[in-house]
Amino acid sequence: MARELIVLLYGFTVVAALILAIAYLFFLPAMRKTLGSKAACCLMLTILTLMQWFHYQAVVADFDALGSRFYLSLLMLAPPAFISSPVPSSTWIRPTGGSMHFISSG
Repeated sequence: MARELIVLLYGFTVVAALILAIAYLFFLPAMRKTLGSKAACCLMLTILTLMQWFHYQAVVADFDALGSRFYLSLLMLAPPAFISSPVPSSTWIRPTGGSMHFISSG
């Protein structure tokens, strides 16, 4: 029962990543998408999908994911993949006060 659930959840995450990539690349025209942001989106979703594959292998096939250098490199690449590119200063909205006042100083 647990294996079937794991396979089902893995399949869902792969399909969800594909749907997210298609939605970002071909729809949502109001977003100002650049080639860099599209590449970063695909990179992030690819990294997360590959990590999910390693998780699947660790549960189903008793694979030692933490012993794999590729998996460890994916763990290191995943957080920076969430940042597509620096926001240009002309489009940055500086807060006027509140709890995020430390961002506008400087």
